[in-house]
Amino acid sequence: MTSVRTERLDALSGAHDVRVLTWTRELADDALAGRTVWCAAASPVGSELAATLRGRLRDDGVAVRALERAAQELIGAAVAADDVVVLHDARSAVLAQVVRDRGAHAVWHVHVRGGTRPAAVRELHALLRAGAPADAVDAYVVTSTQSLGRGRRVERVAALLPSADLVDVKELADAERAGSALGWSSALADVIEVDHEDHVGGTLHARPTVPSR
Repeated sequence: MTSVRTERLDALSGAHDVRVLTWTRELADDALAGRTVWCAAASPVGSELAATLRGRLRDDGVAVRALERAAQELIGAAVAADDVVVLHDARSAVLAQVVRDRGAHAVWHVHVRGGTRPAAVRELHALLRAGAPADAVDAYVVTSTQSLGRGRRVERVAALLPSADLVDVKELADAERAGSALGWSSALADVIEVDHEDHVGGTLHARPTVPSR
């Protein structure tokens, strides 16, 4: 049974929120340090989404580069093991196996307009029902924005991690104040962590309970 984990990252309204956001950002920074996040697109719509993500991640200090069109371009672009390649359209998704063969992490991004958290989760499951094999990529990511009225909004970055049978949801209230790149960088950090656990330890299992001494 797929489990859902939600992390809410609120706008800075007090010392506690500052500590939570600082801790979350530090974890993401540690996970992404020394890696490049590649934004791969082959269609106009995918290119627009890729450009938006590149701008956000650069604002967050993440090393990010563009990758377009051909698998040969990927091979010549020095994508390294443990880099992250975000695929923004179906045409670029054909690179997924090449990406994984190089030891990098392949993430397929889909953006939906508006909607609640369940809508984003349903979109992730729809990808699998449509025939996308569970192990085709390391994660499927759906992003959405919901208006809260009076100029306020909540952004969601929901990652489906097939190896862990987990939907990992990041919610950012008042994302412009909280830092709209944080949801993405935190989600990518989780993808890297789960992917490493899956390759090093095999299929994920619940940790055994150890009695206290």
